Amino acid sequence: MKKLKIITAGLLSMFAILSLNSFNAQVLTKGDFLFDAYIGSPKTYELTNRNDVKRFEREDGYLIYSGIAPIGIRTEYMISNRIGLGFDASYTDLKISSLSYGNAKFHEYKSIATMLTFNYHFLKSSEKFDLYGTLGVGAALRSSTEISYIPKYQREDYVYDYPLALKIGLGARYFITDKIGVNLSVGYGEGGFVNGGISIKF
Repeated sequence: MKKLKIITAGLLSMFAILSLNSFNAQVLTKGDFLFDAYIGSPKTYELTNRNDVKRFEREDGYLIYSGIAPIGIRTEYMISNRIGLGFDASYTDLKISSLSYGNAKFHEYKSIATMLTFNYHFLKSSEKFDLYGTLGVGAALRSSTEISYIPKYQREDYVYDYPLALKIGLGARYFITDKIGVNLSVGYGEGGFVNGGISIKF
């Protein structure tokens, strides 16, 4: 978890440094429409659960993360120079393979989530850099599959019965041109803890 915090802080610092020479005009204004495409990494889960990984290694086993966590899109419409309303949709397919004391297991978690978002943009006068806080509320469809191979093959499929999807986080965008940029966001809830991608402004 410490490594993840250092990586996240470093990336956000890089965005801030890139923006130091661009405080002449506001990058987003009322009426702008934004589109983000983003992707996360299963490595995030391994970093946040590093103690579990080490425990499995001490047991002469393994704990391996794979899959997509997550991939998604965001849209936002600026209703004022500082406030935007948007939509966030994400898909997660996380796979975990483990071996502990000779017991091999496989677990897969899937989630499809859609949320309406409220975004507050902190910077008043930057022509390339955008820093914002986000709060999202919506619905999600979640399911899991768990397979145990020892002492015999057993499979259990489960659909979660709580549809509420929530997210609170911090995001940043840096526009390379007037219309195209890159994005990075961190947060708790749907859509992964850390993700990044491209941004387009209309």
